[in-house]
Amino acid sequence: MDLGSITVGTIIVAICIIPFVMMAINKKKKEHKMLQALNHIATAQNHTISDYEFCGDFVIGRDKELNTIFFYKESNGQALSSSVNLSTIKNCQAIKAHRTVKSDGERLTITERVVLAFTPTNVADQEVNFTLYDVDNMQLNGELQLADTWSILINKRLQLAS
Repeated sequence: MDLGSITVGTIIVAICIIPFVMMAINKKKKEHKMLQALNHIATAQNHTISDYEFCGDFVIGRDKELNTIFFYKESNGQALSSSVNLSTIKNCQAIKAHRTVKSDGERLTITERVVLAFTPTNVADQEVNFTLYDVDNMQLNGELQLADTWSILINKRLQLAS
């Protein structure tokens, strides 16, 4: 091969790789910004995030020591944050809202919403919900599995505490 072919090949490979590298860099920046926001929320309440997980446009984390769950979500340019002290919670449930649609003679199940619902021990208190997925805002991207994982993790923690 001559130098011209090597140069053209290198340029073509670089043009193909650069968009993927830029997407990865932007994703890391977004995750870092969301983690900073989550840490800021926790620090304001004298907590420290020990475990966290990103998924799409939100991050969920917990303070193992002080038994609190934190949630931060950025959607349509708006930030939403919330926290739950597990000492006031009876159980956590992953709620998935579905609807069935007929399309070309087939029945398709569409997930419309995925929520982590925290039921308080005191009946007078209001249930706390973390909306992980809403059909109006984005494409489903691992929220179902994350909701199941965190509800199991939280319920195990609640059983140990009681």
